Amino acid sequence: MKKDCTFFIKPVSDLGEVTIERIIFNFNGSIREGYLHLLEHLWVRANKSWFDDYESKMNIFNALTNKNRITFILIYTASTVNTNKLIFDLNFNEQDFLIEKKTIYEERKLYSDSTPDVDIVLGSLRTIEAFDLIVLKNMMQQMNYKKIRFHFSSKNNGKYMKNPTINIKKNSIIWKDSNTIQLKDFYDYKVLLTILKVFKLTNENFCFNVNEAKENYEITFDDYEVFDFMLKNKDNVLKRYQLLLTNTQLFIEQTIYLFDLFGFNLDILDFWREFNWEVLEK
Repeated sequence: MKKDCTFFIKPVSDLGEVTIERIIFNFNGSIREGYLHLLEHLWVRANKSWFDDYESKMNIFNALTNKNRITFILIYTASTVNTNKLIFDLNFNEQDFLIEKKTIYEERKLYSDSTPDVDIVLGSLRTIEAFDLIVLKNMMQQMNYKKIRFHFSSKNNGKYMKNPTINIKKNSIIWKDSNTIQLKDFYDYKVLLTILKVFKLTNENFCFNVNEAKENYEITFDDYEVFDFMLKNKDNVLKRYQLLLTNTQLFIEQTIYLFDLFGFNLDILDFWREFNWEVLEK
């Protein structure tokens, strides 16, 4: 995928003109715990004046960090927002470094000492104390990034993307028993998972569990009869899902989830109508 790409999406509800931009920094190789979170803090600090002006106009900003990725999420309506002015380099001075190091140390103290999941992102108190600016700068050699914009527009500007054909190969699905489906193809597994998550959103009584063993993906239904009922009423499920998508937050969450899952903008409404449903029948 290009480092900078924009997807034009026609919303279900009237969002007006809304752009969701994600700037993603992926890091390869071994990253010391806590350093990405430190880098996120320093980048926000380096761009403080830009973010202050941006948020003063009622725009939304958030930053998320996990063990190998930093994501900046911006939601705005103004066409004048220019994220190319954001600075993502390593020209940090020692004073800024020490201030953010202390801030993260205090943040880490809010959690218990033995919290491995927190240590991976924030670092332990011991590793935070040992943060080193030179180590941080050397990490940049392992970084790649991309910008992704989702532009939600109620105007028919002819830029909306057409879905590729998405189906599940018939020989990809094996019914292990009356409640368990087995798939060997990861892509087919993702397609089926997308359908099941829509089922779940529209019917809280529909439950399933997944087992992602190596090259072997299993989905077990708590009650096959509920799954069968959802299949037989898939048109009503789609109508219910469309109603749910009039909630702006859910619509945005679903768009981003599907993009992360498939790597392209998936219009699930078209997908629902074109999918080869017979492959899911026993």
